[in-house]
Amino acid sequence: MFKELIDLLGERKPNKSEGKRASAVLYPNKINFDTYHKIGQKLWDWESSANVTTLQPDADDKDIGQTVRLHLDLTRYNFLFKKHERVLADKHLQKFLAAHGFQTYHELCEDALLVEIWEANEKIILVPTLNGGDSGRQRGFHSLDWKSISCNKEISNEDLGAIVRKAWRRCDE
Repeated sequence: MFKELIDLLGERKPNKSEGKRASAVLYPNKINFDTYHKIGQKLWDWESSANVTTLQPDADDKDIGQTVRLHLDLTRYNFLFKKHERVLADKHLQKFLAAHGFQTYHELCEDALLVEIWEANEKIILVPTLNGGDSGRQRGFHSLDWKSISCNKEISNEDLGAIVRKAWRRCDE
């Protein structure tokens, strides 16, 4: 049933020329990885799939790299989904928080180091973010593009995991 619904709505894997997106968030007690789906034509039209993988913070670099690749490969495109209305957005936020193991946005932001991960044109680009917390004008996570790290997508899982750790350190500099 679910597959037929997806086929009807037109969900698809990205073409080779289209980007893929994931994130890796380091907390004191865990690492969360999430996949993002393209839901519109604009550059910023991405939405979390709420398909989260959790690893221990002491996971080895190979496991981190492997998990990043898994989540990039889960990226889907579907231009038929409409932007959420406010009520639907609130439900999606609750689903997103639950998938990450939190009840409030404050818990999600607290002590979090988030790295946005993009794959495009045979490259993987890791973008550290500034954690602006859960309230105020600067709330949320803000890309620090000038601190980005780029590597060839053929890099080993172990090297990719080491680069993710380097990107987390850049979030905190």
